[in-house]
Amino acid sequence: MEEIIKYVTSNQLTVVAVFLSVCLIVWLLFGKFFKIAMVAILLIVGLCGYLYMKDPATAGEKIGNFWGNVKEKTVKVTESSSDVYTKGKEYIEKGKKIKDEAVEGIFAPLKKEEEEEAQ
Repeated sequence: MEEIIKYVTSNQLTVVAVFLSVCLIVWLLFGKFFKIAMVAILLIVGLCGYLYMKDPATAGEKIGNFWGNVKEKTVKVTESSSDVYTKGKEYIEKGKKIKDEAVEGIFAPLKKEEEEEAQ
């Protein structure tokens, strides 16, 4: 058992194969959310692996810059999406009011006729 662990940890190809196997098992066992998360993780691991294989000396710095950019852009998107959400909510409320007024305008003559017939 110890020999298998030593072999797997010493050979990079087997580490990647084990990681992909675990990812595949998790992919098959869990739902859509985990599938999306796994795809994102695989893309990130692939990008980091590419940067490491391309130039191992500067890979850490490039990956750090990548994460810094991701954090900045995530904050910007979050802020802009919250504005979009509040504006969208206002537009929906405004649309509901307009719809209610239009429906009342359409059915108001019918209601008057019904009231007159009832009397």
